[in-house]
Amino acid sequence: MRWIKWYPVDWLHSTCRDELTPAERATFHDYTCLASLREPYGEFTYSSIEALSRQLNTPVDIIIATNEKCQKYNRIIITPHNEGYCVKIQKYFKYQAKTTLPKPLIQADVNKISKKPKKSSTKLGSRLDKIRLDKTRKEKNTIYSSSHDDEENIHCLRNKKRDNLPWKQEPEDFQGFWKAYPRKVSKVDARRLWQKLQPTPELVDEILRALEIHKQSEQWKNRQYIPHPSTWLKQRRWEDEVVRQESEYFGESDKIML
Repeated sequence: MRWIKWYPVDWLHSTCRDELTPAERATFHDYTCLASLREPYGEFTYSSIEALSRQLNTPVDIIIATNEKCQKYNRIIITPHNEGYCVKIQKYFKYQAKTTLPKPLIQADVNKISKKPKKSSTKLGSRLDKIRLDKTRKEKNTIYSSSHDDEENIHCLRNKKRDNLPWKQEPEDFQGFWKAYPRKVSKVDARRLWQKLQPTPELVDEILRALEIHKQSEQWKNRQYIPHPSTWLKQRRWEDEVVRQESEYFGESDKIML
């Protein structure tokens, strides 16, 4: 099967538009397609007008009109055939030529082709482009890696600064308080409050003595009622009045005022 070179400009400006109606032009186009299906190329056969009408899905009257006008304007030749009729497309092999451009234009195209750079120079240009591309990629990778290292260094510096913050450091007196406190939760908050409080050695002793008394109270025997150390420090609970459980020797509760 062959293909048809169909030049739009030639088709749009050909005399076929004045000679044939749109339906007849379409039928003629179908004829050229049928002539390209099998050998001998450039012609096809049909048994009857009705069979051709069914094959092309085209009304019979349009096929009859197309045959008459195309023969009149020397576009096709219809001759009797054993199976019916043979339709030969005039100048069909001109459509199949390598080119239908005029000779001066063909020579101009040859001149353009001759002016093109040689393959070797093209290959050299492609190699240079590849080298430039690789260089650009390396530079981008270097910039990315350096920026990535800078980000890591900045991150490490930030972590060091955070570790050196006052609230990140644990004073020795706070360590003693934390070790003695029975409920160890929210250590960071407790340490911040301890540093904000800045207790003197006398106040540290007072806090630790009060803590021991609170640990003996009835409320602190149940762990869920023991306040968080941060809450205990924030509310200055070492100054609270502690109520002991009623003993069998005394009729009323003993109160200890710190």
